[in-house]
Order: sequence, then C-alpha cells, then structure tokens
Amino acid sequence: MTRSLPNRQPDTPYHDPAGKQAGWSRANEAKRIAAGGRRLPGGVLPADAADALAELQDAGYASSATACIARALVEAARR
Repeated sequence: MTRSLPNRQPDTPYHDPAGKQAGWSRANEAKRIAAGGRRLPGGVLPADAADALAELQDAGYASSATACIARALVEAARR
C-alpha cells in the first residue's frame, strides 16, 4: 500500500517534481545557520546513547531526535 500525501501524485508517495521540499530544506538550513546554528557531521550513536534518545522521544521530551539532542545539550550546558 502506498501512502499518498496532499498535493502528491497518488502512485508516488513523496513525488516532488519541482524540488520544492529540497529548496525549502536548504532555505531553512541557511536560515538556522545565519541565526548562529551549526551543521553537525553525520555519525552513529553508541547503543546506550541511542537507547537514551529513544526513551527521551517516547517520553515526549522533544518532538524529534534532533530536538531531543538540542534540548539535552542546552540543559547540560546550563548546569
């Protein structure tokens, strides 16, 4: 079963021929960097950190993995 989203072709769930999503993502990233944000390198979390991240997300600590990590970093720095 394919998942269709509004304004998408039903047979291709994430069809974006104009590249609007990619453009939005690049613009959003540039805006965050201009506001002092920092791009982080990709990588793999150790198992214990991945488990902790999953627990935080399940508990509603933040809305996404990135938001959980960002909030935890800010809170740790304030201690």
